[in-house]
Amino acid sequence: MRSYTGDSLTVCGELLCEIVYDELNWSKVFHVKHEEAGSPNAKQRFNSMLKNKAHLFEDGYDSLKGHETHIRAKPEAKPVFHIQHKAPYALREPVEAELRKIEENGVIKK
Repeated sequence: MRSYTGDSLTVCGELLCEIVYDELNWSKVFHVKHEEAGSPNAKQRFNSMLKNKAHLFEDGYDSLKGHETHIRAKPEAKPVFHIQHKAPYALREPVEAELRKIEENGVIKK
């Protein structure tokens, strides 16, 4: 077993438990059409999608310019305290680099 960072995990034991299945029918919530990944139709559709949505994969924030967002709360809303969760050590540098990048591009402010 491995964690999401790729570190090996040691199994400490096993647990037998009863599982409740099919309370929420995901096939009715999300419909996924299956195609063989190597089929010509799948490759053609994938390339078409990449071409049509190329702006989503561009490295930059030009599409965000001119938009400003504010978070508003109802006057009667009560603040809720949540414990701060730090990024895993292995991901700290990439997260900090991305935060610096979006701050330099004016997407967020300190």
